[in-house]
Amino acid sequence: MSPHPRRLPRWSARLVALGVALTALVWLGAPAAHAHTFLVGSNPADGQVLDTAPATLRLDFSEALVLGATQVSLTDGHGTRVMPVSITVASARDGADTEQPVQVAVTLPHLPRGTYRVAWKTLSADDLHQASGVLAFGVGEQVGAVGVVDEAPGLSEAATRWVMWSCLAGLLGPLVVAALAGRTLRGRRRSRLVRLARAAGAVLVAASVVLPAAQLRSVSQAWLAAHDPALGVAWVLRVVGAVVALALVGRAIRQVTERGLRPTLGRYPAESALLVAALLLVPVVSGVRGHIWSSSHPLVVAEVLHMVAAATWAGAVVALAVIHAGGRGLRPAVPARAFALLSATCVAVAVATGFLLAGHGVATTTALLSARYGVTLVVKSALIGAVLLLALRNHRQGRADGVVGASGRRGVAVEAALLVSVLATAGLLAATSPANSPQWTPGPAASRSVALHADDLLVQVSIGPNAVGPAYANVSVLETRRPAPAPVHAVRVTLRRTGSTPVTGVASAHPDGTWALPLQVPEAGPWHLTVEAERAGLPVATARGTWVVAGGVHGPVGRELASLTTPAAALVALGWLALLLLLRRDRSVARSTLPSSTRTRRPTRRPRPTPHPSWPYRTSPEAVSPHSPGGAGSPGGRCATGGAGGTDRRAPVVAPTAPTAR
Repeated sequence: MSPHPRRLPRWSARLVALGVALTALVWLGAPAAHAHTFLVGSNPADGQVLDTAPATLRLDFSEALVLGATQVSLTDGHGTRVMPVSITVASARDGADTEQPVQVAVTLPHLPRGTYRVAWKTLSADDLHQASGVLAFGVGEQVGAVGVVDEAPGLSEAATRWVMWSCLAGLLGPLVVAALAGRTLRGRRRSRLVRLARAAGAVLVAASVVLPAAQLRSVSQAWLAAHDPALGVAWVLRVVGAVVALALVGRAIRQVTERGLRPTLGRYPAESALLVAALLLVPVVSGVRGHIWSSSHPLVVAEVLHMVAAATWAGAVVALAVIHAGGRGLRPAVPARAFALLSATCVAVAVATGFLLAGHGVATTTALLSARYGVTLVVKSALIGAVLLLALRNHRQGRADGVVGASGRRGVAVEAALLVSVLATAGLLAATSPANSPQWTPGPAASRSVALHADDLLVQVSIGPNAVGPAYANVSVLETRRPAPAPVHAVRVTLRRTGSTPVTGVASAHPDGTWALPLQVPEAGPWHLTVEAERAGLPVATARGTWVVAGGVHGPVGRELASLTTPAAALVALGWLALLLLLRRDRSVARSTLPSSTRTRRPTRRPRPTPHPSWPYRTSPEAVSPHSPGGAGSPGGRCATGGAGGTDRRAPVVAPTAPTAR
């Protein structure tokens, strides 16, 4: 048994640094951001009853959209279709930020008394995801709200994204296995790895080309999207990255297996950097292009780390299954300890960032169990749990053998198949709208009364009925100073909300000292409330607060999922960091307990002795021929360097002596 302990790879210090960065990312968190466009609100709202027909329908969206691909259809209660007059964008995007909210104004013809159903469909301007929904309102007649509409994902887009993630894994995995196996990966098995990587690169190029076609569902949509320069740049970058990776991956695997990882990086730094950049372009452009120009930079880093870690883990296991499939004989020695450390790193990064992203993709625990996105996420988590159990079993077998895949090839193949299934659920999630829209988020509690302070006045406000439509604002103003400096002779009430027309008016005094104002509340949700009290000889006393009108688009009640997933992500990151630090400490302790003679990493070469100039040297013919008596190949001879097993080639010439006479 070797006196040297099993050492961690030299890049373990870099893994510790990555663990510190991941922990900081989790603790900093990421602001809420969305990769899909969804309806935030509308006027008229879903289920609202109006006294008079509206001239304009306003739809509020969370992100920018393609106006030419936006369709709005109106149907009355008898099934007759009503054509809108025009569709315009009331507020456009701010510069290149595609995540700024926008408002779409739909000019309506004159609508008679009755109920109306509005169906809308549009395309997200940042990622070409299709969004649609339905709402209903009434003019002089009661109508029920449509409620939650959970849109089904596009199967073509989900399949294309699954192929892309699988091909990315097929590029990263062979590179990792080749770096771990080194010079032991030769011949037929190295050719298998090269063919796997090149096939994955070729399919990735094709999938990157056809992804926009899989997202868009008509020729008109494709024509409209083609005129968006941001989409064209993203498409070109994704295709270029896939082409460069295809061109360099085969040569990289051969060089790593012939020279080793460090010599290859030192000899070909430009090609290595270009290959890494090409492999990173695919996850960055494909997954998070819609967030790059927003303020959610931590979320961008979390998504990129999640995709790269998951693809590396899945690709490495698939590569092991490919090189060990069928045949007998010498197999490449992939160290079990190094492979386990790499797999644990990928799992920790993928799980920690997955928890962080799940908290921003699903609003509540109720949405996790009822929305399509949440149910798919639960299925993906169950598959990951099964893969982890099987990976532990395979790791024990590999630890007993010392190398990965020497035995238990069937278990490695099953693990690879399960990881490919995990990538399929990831593609399905990418094509599904997240469950973080207002229809899945619980709304704020409706206000009953609000107590405000304005200078030395105590203002009590209540609005009833607290619903969209006609209502009365009742205001009570109490003076806290005695004696009162001056009586209140006028009260003004104002309700303001972004994107809505302010509702304001001067209240009239009642004999009991209260003030009343009739209002027409246009929308449900929170409003900024301002009450101004005027007194003779004194400045206007202003009280500000918030009033929440009941109704609107809200989801079922449930606990916020981010409050559970963020601590879980932090625990995973801290646990992984503690494990790395513990392994480094054990390595340092093991090295310190070894004798000084065994701490040398590389044995020093013994210097060749310098011959004396007076000695006549010549090459001995017995040393040249390994089969001659006393030569290097004969028993009992001395080797060419003077050691046991052959004759010294530099032996001095000895004069032959005459035989002694008997």
